[in-house]
Amino acid sequence: MTRTFTSRPPHAAVEPRLRGWTHLGTAIGFTAAGATDRIRILSAATASKLPTETVSGLLHDAPSAVRHRVYRSLRRHQHQHHPPADEMIEPVRRWWGDREAARLLPGCAPHVITALLPELAHAVTTWRPLATRHPGIHVNELERQLAGLPVIQHDDCWRRHEDALATVAPLFPHRLLALLERFAPAHRLPPFVQHSRALAHADPGRYIRLLIDTGRVPWLRRTTPGRGVIKVLAAAEPPELVELAKRGKLPSVLEALPPSRREALYDAVHPNGPRLIPDNDMNLPLLPAPRRHREARQRIETSRRSGFDDIVLSTVSHLPLDEARTELGP
Repeated sequence: MTRTFTSRPPHAAVEPRLRGWTHLGTAIGFTAAGATDRIRILSAATASKLPTETVSGLLHDAPSAVRHRVYRSLRRHQHQHHPPADEMIEPVRRWWGDREAARLLPGCAPHVITALLPELAHAVTTWRPLATRHPGIHVNELERQLAGLPVIQHDDCWRRHEDALATVAPLFPHRLLALLERFAPAHRLPPFVQHSRALAHADPGRYIRLLIDTGRVPWLRRTTPGRGVIKVLAAAEPPELVELAKRGKLPSVLEALPPSRREALYDAVHPNGPRLIPDNDMNLPLLPAPRRHREARQRIETSRRSGFDDIVLSTVSHLPLDEARTELGP
């Protein structure tokens, strides 16, 4: 048997019938319906703008799966002049508690959210829906929470909001940078920061200063900003870029720079020449060929005088082919 699929919403077949239903008729039809039909009836009731008491009366006795589907339906109507969630949120809170009322918050009007958020913030399990629909309100709430917490709890607060921060960063980058300067943990930055091109683009120098703060040096050794972020910083080339390169990020920054600008950064990081450690080998392939060959010759000569034969062998590959053969011998 062949099935026919349609793009009509699940409540499309139910909605026309609901338009003529009274509150009592809707309740009788809802009580007799199964779970799937209850979802359709409630979604249709919302879409048809039936009186709030009709929808809330149905929702009162609905199982959790049905309620949560209806909350999603109510959130989709948040652009209306009077979103239905505004009138539903208090009954839902009274019947089912703060956590379910918090699910409705993103579908409410801004003034309703602003009034209720301080009371319901503790019950929010994910901040992304609110940040997507009301990013400014979300940033205000993040600031309110951080300002009201002791320093030891800031890290946990950033973690709770992590799923929403990538959404609001492109819209409010300077506000987030200011919050990070005031409230970011001293030993690390929230994970979203190292992948946020929006923050890096908004103020490259300020962004780098957050990364290289003295208390975050051990953290910075273990992590590297995303490649896209490094490209943004390299393109802007703020004075702080040298300090970032000095803190173990020279290969990443060199790779992001065009070859014509790599020597200047390399010299700024190593004004007295690089130290003789094998790790420096990873920088040599990123330099233009003439400079790479010159650096390799100097390293080989200095390493021989100091007795570092292992560095000699690791550096030979950066010489021109004929010189490398001569160094390696027959």
